[in-house]
Amino acid sequence: GGGGGGAARGGVVGGGRPPPDNRPDELPETACIAGVTCSEAALLAAGENIQVHGGMGATWEHSAHLYLKRATVSRLLLRSPARHLDRLAQLTGIDETHTPDPAAIAG
Repeated sequence: GGGGGGAARGGVVGGGRPPPDNRPDELPETACIAGVTCSEAALLAAGENIQVHGGMGATWEHSAHLYLKRATVSRLLLRSPARHLDRLAQLTGIDETHTPDPAAIAG
């Protein structure tokens, strides 16, 4: 299907570039975005890799299971996407308890 490869690539490329107008204050936000997209894409790709290889993908006969383990451990060590999103909300001043006015959203 339409995996997260393009989103992950965009997150990494965006995370590896200097912020526009040379604004280093935006680096933490960019890192959070890269963390979310890459973590999700790695886990999705590793899971799909096992699916493609069928039963053999989850055995020692093939290395597909190692990629799934690596993606899972990376998520634990480098923060989960939820923690990255929480940090992004803090950095940008978005309050998760704030419920927007539906009239304001409609236009």
